[in-house]
Amino acid sequence: MIRQISVFLENNPGSLFLVTDILAKADVDIRAITISENSDFALLRVIVNDTERAVKALTEKSIATVQHDVIGIEVEDKPGGLAKIVGALTKNRINIEYIYPLIARSHKNAFIILRTYDTEKAEKILSRSGFHLLDKREFYKV
Repeated sequence: MIRQISVFLENNPGSLFLVTDILAKADVDIRAITISENSDFALLRVIVNDTERAVKALTEKSIATVQHDVIGIEVEDKPGGLAKIVGALTKNRINIEYIYPLIARSHKNAFIILRTYDTEKAEKILSRSGFHLLDKREFYKV
């Protein structure tokens, strides 16, 4: 499992800069990021190289955070790669809450972050189905 940090942001110019600047000044490297928004707020989800340092830096600046466990998965970078993962979970009645890509440096395969409501069960299913799940140490080398 990998730890993800979520932050609610006001949906206005500068909100994302504030968070990314705080993380940069704390020497925290963002490895995966996604933002979803509506007219009032945005939800920022990040995975960083040092979750504790990131949370501490954000909290010191009065930015509330929430943490969740997510799954990092190596995906064949060809048509159908993602469908195989989704199919394995669907077959076992595991619903996917969301998916987003991992920023990879140089690899032949792609990597995704996936969250479900039952992370442990999803990990077991994916492992049994032959998918390569990233552990914490491996994740930060991608």
